[in-house]
Amino acid sequence: MDSFGQLLREARERKNLSIEKASDETSISPQYITALEAENTGAFPGEPYVVGFLRNYADYLGLDTAYMISLLRAKRIQEEPTPTQLFVPPRPAYLIPLIVLLAVVFAGGIAFLLWYLLKPPKEDAARGITITNITGGTSYSLTTESFNKRLYAGDALIVPHSGSELTITVAGTLSSLALQTPVGTQFVELGEERELDIDGNAGAELIVFVSDISRTDAARGAEVRVMLKTEIPTEQPDEIITDTVLRGNSFVVFNETRAYPFVVNISFRASCLLRYQSDRGEKIEDYYASGNLLTVQANNAIRLWISNNSAVKLQLIADGRTYDLDITRFGRVAVCDVLWTREGADFRIAVMELD
Repeated sequence: MDSFGQLLREARERKNLSIEKASDETSISPQYITALEAENTGAFPGEPYVVGFLRNYADYLGLDTAYMISLLRAKRIQEEPTPTQLFVPPRPAYLIPLIVLLAVVFAGGIAFLLWYLLKPPKEDAARGITITNITGGTSYSLTTESFNKRLYAGDALIVPHSGSELTITVAGTLSSLALQTPVGTQFVELGEERELDIDGNAGAELIVFVSDISRTDAARGAEVRVMLKTEIPTEQPDEIITDTVLRGNSFVVFNETRAYPFVVNISFRASCLLRYQSDRGEKIEDYYASGNLLTVQANNAIRLWISNNSAVKLQLIADGRTYDLDITRFGRVAVCDVLWTREGADFRIAVMELD
């Protein structure tokens, strides 16, 4: 198995980078870079710091961040000691108490199985889906609401279609999401947002986005977001997405033909007070120290209040692509929106400075 520390060191040396230069360009302390390349995870305050620094350093060196994190987790598993209980010889059990215990467990298992199979469907109002149990997995009936769920092999999506229904079955969740549709098996990769034609009529009916999936353990399933294609409007989809006129030091990151969810990763180079609001949700404020990481997800807009813009590094992740957001052109105290705006029939994602 590959060593993530060796891959990091070899990538840095191929680029003729010293540890000090890499530290300056990533704002990661030299001692943490050295610890990553030596796979000395004990040098970090906690697991989130190891994962966060590894993701940023691997991305800086042009490596596959998801693969590097999987190597870190594999190393964690190998280093876990064998439970001492495995070395303790089992205690002898008497026949009659054992028979009684097994009978109770068996009866309880039968009762639970009957309840599980016969219970009525339950409504998940927050996501607009109806859940019923089927052989080999769970069935989810899609509506016009966005569907967010961790799916496992055997699960099924029931899609309304021309007055009837089409069924899509999860065929696999290892490395990529495999969906068995009426027109064949289709695959969606990690970080990919893909439009699927499920009836063979040369038009997409579904939009599927995979935000998390394992390269080594299919049993972990896949975290997905599914929308009916008709949910993507041709007119203004939300009052947040408007024909906004950019002002001040604002700039456009990229243009698209539609709007879709995005993520902003915030890494802190120094101490900073930051407040954020995703879409129209709650405003959250906290004090962050150097080395902290924050991830914010939104459908339409994220508003940021930053006490010291030089203390943060912002990265936008959208449609599986990553963009660095340069807010140093703003004032030292920065207030800005990262948002979708509309210009005619086109959508664009921009960073807009606020007064």
